[in-house]
Amino acid sequence: MRLFPAFLVVGALALWPMSAAATDGDALREIGQRPDAGENVFVEKGVRVEFSVVPTEDRNGLPTTIVDGDIARVSFRITDADTGAPISPLQPAAWITRTESSVEDLGCSERIGRYIQGMLGFQADVDLNKYFILFLNDDASISVVDPLLGVSGITQLYTMVPLAAPAEDWVTNQNGTRLFVTMPKVGQVAMVDLDDFKIIAQGEAGTLPIRIAIQPDGRYLWVGDDAADDGPSGVVVLDARTLAEVGSVATGSGHHEIAFTDDSLFALVTNEDDGKLTVVDTQRLVPVAELEIGERPVTVQFSQLSQNAYVADADGAVAVVAREPWRVVRTIETGPGLVAFRLDPTGRWGFAARAEADRVDVIDVSRNAVVHRLDVGRLPHQLAFSDTYGYVRHLGSAEITLVPLPQLSGKGRPGLQTVNFGSRPPGEYPYPSYADAISPTGEYGAMVATNPADRMVYYYLEGMIAPMGSFSAYGRVPRAVGVVDRSLRETDAGLYQATFKVPDSGEYSVALLLDSPWVDNCFTFTAERDPEKAQVTPDDPLRIEYLTEARVTAAGRPFELQFALSRAGSAEPMTGIDDVFVLTTRPPGNWQRRQVARPLGDGRYSVSVPADKEGVYYVTVAVPSLDVDFAELPHVSFRATASAAADDRG
Repeated sequence: MRLFPAFLVVGALALWPMSAAATDGDALREIGQRPDAGENVFVEKGVRVEFSVVPTEDRNGLPTTIVDGDIARVSFRITDADTGAPISPLQPAAWITRTESSVEDLGCSERIGRYIQGMLGFQADVDLNKYFILFLNDDASISVVDPLLGVSGITQLYTMVPLAAPAEDWVTNQNGTRLFVTMPKVGQVAMVDLDDFKIIAQGEAGTLPIRIAIQPDGRYLWVGDDAADDGPSGVVVLDARTLAEVGSVATGSGHHEIAFTDDSLFALVTNEDDGKLTVVDTQRLVPVAELEIGERPVTVQFSQLSQNAYVADADGAVAVVAREPWRVVRTIETGPGLVAFRLDPTGRWGFAARAEADRVDVIDVSRNAVVHRLDVGRLPHQLAFSDTYGYVRHLGSAEITLVPLPQLSGKGRPGLQTVNFGSRPPGEYPYPSYADAISPTGEYGAMVATNPADRMVYYYLEGMIAPMGSFSAYGRVPRAVGVVDRSLRETDAGLYQATFKVPDSGEYSVALLLDSPWVDNCFTFTAERDPEKAQVTPDDPLRIEYLTEARVTAAGRPFELQFALSRAGSAEPMTGIDDVFVLTTRPPGNWQRRQVARPLGDGRYSVSVPADKEGVYYVTVAVPSLDVDFAELPHVSFRATASAAADDRG
């Protein structure tokens, strides 16, 4: 499946005719030839654009200095050139590319046209129009899928993140640069860099870490440690920058769900077996209140709108908890079998899913009362929200029920919509994840949802009667799904921003495209060399030499491949590496095989690649311990043929 915003598709067709007839003031002006009063301000067709790039954190008191490796924020303030009024909403597109001769030779509009075409040979260093879909798999891995660009038309699998053990839950930080993953079997949390999708740290998190949450201020990670009866049970608190443990709090036995007040001053922790809610001071890491909730509290949410916490109990009630002093001020009766509770993005509506009754009760937090009782599909299990709909996922059917949020404030019953996400009920897979199975993509009205029974993830656009497409898990079971959004978003009226990691030092060109009116321009900024890096001579890049000269083998027999690893510019071989991974693919189709190469000494490695069928096989190599991914080293190909098999027998 290939998905593009509609305006980009139309615009790509329009760019080239414009280029052919370009004149002064038309779309093919070079950088710096635009009419305006400064290089960071641009005015055309009644639109004024102010451009800036700043680091998200100050560096030595110089907040405007950009250095390589920084997490930077790019901003475009788009206003009416005459009145100064913000222009909203828009869908601006932007690309960031380090200035090189191949870029300088092209006009700004021509360059944008090539970006839109999605040419593999002409890619931006940073694409601010895309997102990645993450699958939390049943094995010890996370799949990263690029929904916009497949590899040679064969696969949309962008990369894989190998884990030390299967994951159960995950959360991202506020600017979307880090992913934190719990791994219960090894008692750890992994930190994944979402720029290059590599694990950069692992931290101990008790004996059975399940749930993970991050404070609104981004300071601490809170991990629910569902320890056994004979061990401490509660929460482990980790530094979100380093994964170092800063403390732990024994709260009570059973499973723990975690929420925070919007000011990050208090953490709210449920204790399922004890029937209690523990309130923890996040500054001192000590409990300040313990409240009796019911027989089995299953989740907790905090509403910024009402400044109350809502704790759902499996026996069929939602406790309303007021803060300071912490106390239960009301109990909202729903009914037995309550398995999930979640507030919508505004904090106004609370959805309580009752599996036994196949029902969702909608609570108006402004009244703390049930205002709708909705009959939905079999065994509602998880809840999710877009800006306009509530999503109810079921275990007993492949349907997902959509509840229109704007209709909840009316007197009548909201009109429900059901959409089939696959053919088999998700409950046929026996190990549902605590992590969300439904996630918004960042595109308006677009969602992705996993069905582990089908081993598929589905893409849905609101208003459609069925998903628009699906993504394969390539033999794995996708238990949960998430999205890494790298696109520009409107953070204030007329202000469009995104964060990105600066790839290297040097001068960069930032290409911007607006669709209404059709306006494009290229801005520039410079990234300095990190002074700390400048004092260290970096290692030369890894070099691979494929030693096997014959590239044809007999179908049905393994292909013996040998290669050598060394550093570029050095004759010294890279010996004794035990994590040289080899990935083999065979197009067309989804077949692939991962292996570990055998060291032969003197920097040489060998692998026996399976070649069971005729066709062309592509082999790539990665070395995680040296931060070398499959895309960084040249690949090699070989062909398996029946004639070679006949020659071998003869």
